[in-house]
Amino acid sequence: MQKRIVEICIVVAIVAIFIAIAFHNKIHDLVASPQPQLIRGAPNTSITVGDWVINLRSITIVTYEICKACVVESVEDMNIVIAKLEIHNNDTITKSMSEIWGFELVTNTEKKYRCTSTSAPPTIKPKDVAEYYITFSIPASEKPSKLILKISNKFIVEIML
Repeated sequence: MQKRIVEICIVVAIVAIFIAIAFHNKIHDLVASPQPQLIRGAPNTSITVGDWVINLRSITIVTYEICKACVVESVEDMNIVIAKLEIHNNDTITKSMSEIWGFELVTNTEKKYRCTSTSAPPTIKPKDVAEYYITFSIPASEKPSKLILKISNKFIVEIML
């Protein structure tokens, strides 16, 4: 009986050690991983973020959108918001446009809306410029106030509208 109690205590001690190690590693990961840097900007202003330069050229609010061989109409009481970004690759290598992601549109009611579609080339050559179109669907009673996007996991860009 005593031998069984000792075995149980040893198993419990080993499990406790593994839990302590896992907890320590998780705390270390949280402390070691830096928070994304917040960068704020305005429309028609160049925002330099690492090797990228981003410029919000326009925000257009429509009830329908014409795209290659189709017409997309908004749902009743909803508007389509189209953000046109100009993206410069200032790096010396071709970069993936997938580094720019996490698009959200904040409205005057402080509600956030995720993008419904994007249109951009998959890559951009060094020192080249590309247009990036981002589409959102928001209630007609709301107005866009801020565009949010992420670059890699290092930056969050907020463009006040």
